[in-house]
Amino acid sequence: MTDKLFILSLGRQGGSVIYGTAIINRIKAPKEVWSSAFSIAEKPSEATVVKTYNGVLQFLIASFTRLLPMLLKCRHGLKANRYSVFYTPYFHYWNLPFILLFKWYGKQVVITVHDGIPHSGEGKFLEKWLNMACIKRADDIIFLTAFVRNAVKAASNFSGKAHVIPHGPITPEGLLSTNRKFPAKARLLFLGRLGYYKGIDLLINAVKKIEHPAYDGLTIAGKRQKRLPIRFNDSRIKLIDKWHADAEIAELVNTHDILVLPYREATQSGVVTIGISASIPMVCTKTGGLHEQLTDDEAIFVNPEPDDIHKGIQKLLESPDLYEKISQRLVEKRKQLSWESITNKIEKIITQPFSG
Repeated sequence: MTDKLFILSLGRQGGSVIYGTAIINRIKAPKEVWSSAFSIAEKPSEATVVKTYNGVLQFLIASFTRLLPMLLKCRHGLKANRYSVFYTPYFHYWNLPFILLFKWYGKQVVITVHDGIPHSGEGKFLEKWLNMACIKRADDIIFLTAFVRNAVKAASNFSGKAHVIPHGPITPEGLLSTNRKFPAKARLLFLGRLGYYKGIDLLINAVKKIEHPAYDGLTIAGKRQKRLPIRFNDSRIKLIDKWHADAEIAELVNTHDILVLPYREATQSGVVTIGISASIPMVCTKTGGLHEQLTDDEAIFVNPEPDDIHKGIQKLLESPDLYEKISQRLVEKRKQLSWESITNKIEKIITQPFSG
């Protein structure tokens, strides 16, 4: 290893940026980190803040005016032999040119892949193409679940070394982490980006059928994507259509009793890791990599259908003992997960001897 790791973390918001900061801050090897000035999520400590873009129009302009100077500055560091490895903890639209630059200089390229393939209804052709281009050029690829590794392998036939290292627990400041007691009135929560594949309509249709006296309503909290239609005529359902800051996420989870993930598709979920941190019982669909994050005795697993989601919620509402047992198991699971151990595994990969 010559000198420093070069780490790119240019995202502005969302769980991937939170994941990246958690990893970067725990990497002990000498590093140089570039982070976006427009990030509303916590930036890595000691990062070099660079201007990227804040919106589609700025993206188009900045890709010609700001990206090139950044690449030239990075090239100067490579020519001076200042960097040994390129690492990025998540996808970003500007990752590929940096990867190509490091490959040109014969340096190791390591990336973490969260989803790999866009979900149904997202239609992100450019993102899919760029993501696959990055994957095909990486020397080492870190996946969060075996499900994503297998899906990407089938789609791209990449040649880099594949590693599966799970997502760590996301714990927004102010989140309560003690085990929970069964509530007299249970409030349901959906948390996260509102896309078609998230199954919001399935959840709305499921809760319409709930007549149990312990049910006290559903909150749907997240930013709606592409004018996704969310229709309901139920005073027990509340929609909060916005991006939520960490403190708001903590408040939502603290004040609700059951977390529901009615996804049609899932690779893995940062929301699950928040649920684990909060010890909040969850109802999850049997899809994608969710079963790699939680076992059958740590959540209620159901099919992605309104009737089955309804039955899963009812099961928790009718079983105080089961509710409290699941919460206690999540307390124990949280103790087993550690950002330090996850980062140590990643650091071994990005500091290993590389022959090119």
